[in-house]
Amino acid sequence: MNVDLRFATCDLRLSEAEAYCVSRGLCVTAGLGVIVASTIVWLTVFPALRSEPLSDDVYYHMLTAREMVRLGQVGLLEDEWFLAPEGRVHVYPPFFHWILVGLSWGDTEKLEEAAVAAQWLLGPLALLAFFLLALEVLSPLQALLALVLLAVSFPFGARTHLAVPEAVEHIAGPLLLLAWLKRREWLCGLLLLILFLNHSMTPFLMIAGLLAHAFLERRRDPSQAKRVLAPILLVASVGIVLQLISAWMNASAVHFDDDKLRPTLGFVLRAYFNPVFGTSCMLVPLGFGLWGLWRHRSDSRFLLMALAVAAHLPTLMTYSGRFAPYALVPLCLAAARVGGDLLPRVARPAAALVTIVLLAVQTWSSFHLYKYNYDFTRPSDRQQGEFLRSAQSLVPEAEIVCVDELFYAYRVAWYMQRNTTMSALECREAGFRYSVARPMSSPWVPAASSGAHMLYARDL
Repeated sequence: MNVDLRFATCDLRLSEAEAYCVSRGLCVTAGLGVIVASTIVWLTVFPALRSEPLSDDVYYHMLTAREMVRLGQVGLLEDEWFLAPEGRVHVYPPFFHWILVGLSWGDTEKLEEAAVAAQWLLGPLALLAFFLLALEVLSPLQALLALVLLAVSFPFGARTHLAVPEAVEHIAGPLLLLAWLKRREWLCGLLLLILFLNHSMTPFLMIAGLLAHAFLERRRDPSQAKRVLAPILLVASVGIVLQLISAWMNASAVHFDDDKLRPTLGFVLRAYFNPVFGTSCMLVPLGFGLWGLWRHRSDSRFLLMALAVAAHLPTLMTYSGRFAPYALVPLCLAAARVGGDLLPRVARPAAALVTIVLLAVQTWSSFHLYKYNYDFTRPSDRQQGEFLRSAQSLVPEAEIVCVDELFYAYRVAWYMQRNTTMSALECREAGFRYSVARPMSSPWVPAASSGAHMLYARDL
């Protein structure tokens, strides 16, 4: 008789952990409690999550959703509100913007409320998706330990508590790995389609990891590669085509200067420090996770986790702050497996103390060493938003507002509903009459102010 030991009261796959065995139901209940507690902690420690968009990127995606509703389109090809009057190519697929439109019921006046709701909904959903994966890969107790380790890791919570497409990836990504392990190939294709319709280029890294796993496991399961190609090519083909078209459009819209392609000191420093910044915020999962991946390298499940980490290494070299949330999922699973192997060998009081100390180290270091924690630590931007909204009436609808950085342009375009440009030279020499950046020439005079926020104007 075949018995699935994963659903037994005691997980017999880990004989050394028999003294720590608890029922699956108790671990699942405790895991759900961890998810609820984590959400409460985030909303308490960072109360702005409940009241306003926290990141500049959120304003960009609210802008996109608003424009889609205004034009009655399912997606955009151009961002006309930046680098005006030419605009720029739109780089994001539309899936996440459909979510924002759905949460706002198609009412553009409620898009900001929809984004705020997404900030506290997506985080617990990402933890739940991870917990489901952990229960498939680990024993119930180890799955609970992995969930706690991920919940105290600030980078994962920071990127999943923002209303950005990346948060959806951290929900669909673990579910994709789970579907792969359970041999649900058509579900893999559907999840890949969602990923391709949600974010640019990153899904290609995920599909590379899956195909590498199928190739390396071809001797153990010769039919797997054939089974996975059909759903991937058929179901995800629409998203793949859209991604390739988007990549071609962006490449054709960018003109490179040969001098800019030459290595510079800044380029060399970024190449050196990006891996440091990207990994220093996950000391405990990285150390124990790599150990676990090596220790269980013959296990097909942990081979998949190792490939999931390796597939995202290009992100470490480019957007190092985004590498940690992707890598934390497989690393926390492997680290928890090591913990399940080692902790039973230690007396219970000592094991509990070691676990608490390691979790405390990860909690502190992941917050203070993560480069993107400023979204959660800076003062509220509510006053800035109120000022820009009130200044909207001072700027005619056809005018272009000059800004000094692209991220500020997101907020200006959202609140003032005016197109923006970043070039200070164009502001001086072209026929632009309004600026929220400090002008370089004397004809500009303050038109409105509120604290440190200023709107400048000039007569032509």
